[in-house]
Amino acid sequence: GTGFAILKNGYFLTNHHVIENCNNLGVRYNKMYGKASLINFNENLDIALLKVDAPSPYYVKFNSEEYIAGEEIFVAGFPLMKLTGTKMSINKGIITTPEEKKIGQTYGLIFISAPVASGNSGGPVINKYGELRGIVTGGMSKKFIKKEYEEKGSFVGNSTFNLMISGNLVKLWLDDINIKTHTVIMNASNKEPEVIGKIAVKYTAMIECYKK
Repeated sequence: GTGFAILKNGYFLTNHHVIENCNNLGVRYNKMYGKASLINFNENLDIALLKVDAPSPYYVKFNSEEYIAGEEIFVAGFPLMKLTGTKMSINKGIITTPEEKKIGQTYGLIFISAPVASGNSGGPVINKYGELRGIVTGGMSKKFIKKEYEEKGSFVGNSTFNLMISGNLVKLWLDDINIKTHTVIMNASNKEPEVIGKIAVKYTAMIECYKK
């Protein structure tokens, strides 16, 4: 799975479902490796806070502005590493539906168009300024969509139903557990996609799960 640094003192976020069956955890970040401890989690927000006993000098800042349909976003992570390799991947998309939804037991979900795959889970969703807008949690499978919607008469077509967790809700959760993150006060300049990639690779981490 994927995660990312949120403070300079070794705090990382990922999805709860990435780490829930792990006995031991590791974080690969900026060509460094460290064992991680689970500090806290919120299963219904699908979020987990990890701590590595090492500095994390590069970290993401939160952008807490209201979500807008059509807002440009980038998804960073490590999808399907047997296919894509071990270097961070980045995909571009938009926020397709800004309303926060609850699906099953998970709340704070927002639909995005950026492609995601297994391994992207827990990765940062950032805006064109390199600021955090959400966290990848997955997507709806075609099998689920067919059963829940098409078989009941709805036309779905080639629509993409990938999901991120609201970064604004994650920020509130972190505040509640007394983890004070950094929020952007004023947007930086708009950055080209290759610059976004250079920024994201510094704070995006590979989360390793060991079941023994």
